[in-house]
Amino acid sequence: MTWWIPAAYALFLALLVYRYATRRPRLADWPPQTSGALVSVIVPARNEAVNIDACVRSILATAYRPLEVIVVDDRSTDDTAAIVERLAGVRLLRGAELPPGWFGKQWALVQGYRAARGELLLFVDADTRQHPELIARAVGVLTTERVALVSVVSRQER
Repeated sequence: MTWWIPAAYALFLALLVYRYATRRPRLADWPPQTSGALVSVIVPARNEAVNIDACVRSILATAYRPLEVIVVDDRSTDDTAAIVERLAGVRLLRGAELPPGWFGKQWALVQGYRAARGELLLFVDADTRQHPELIARAVGVLTTERVALVSVVSRQER
């Protein structure tokens, strides 16, 4: 009856080896495209006064243009909105009341999506920082590979 413990362990090891043995595509594998379609970057933020300035500045520092940055303030009780208002080149949307059946972040994302003018959309969390070539390389993947969606798993920094 205890045969399943070694079997589960063997499966775990096999998956671990497979994960590290197979090469996953990286954004660095594609050349950056520094211009093209308008990219709307949507940042949902709730009580992110500590993070929002650095997040938005990292987006604005990107090599890609044209670009619009939309921060959806999800009814923050801190200085998130005030900080965003001081940043040039950023649209601040004050989040509407949460409809029944919705969750906060998803509702903020939908509001940003509805306000976006870009042909391409990038959704980022307010507590992240973007590499200067992130958008240019993601657009490079979209155009080179002719795909409709690029999902990026970020690297955590300490």
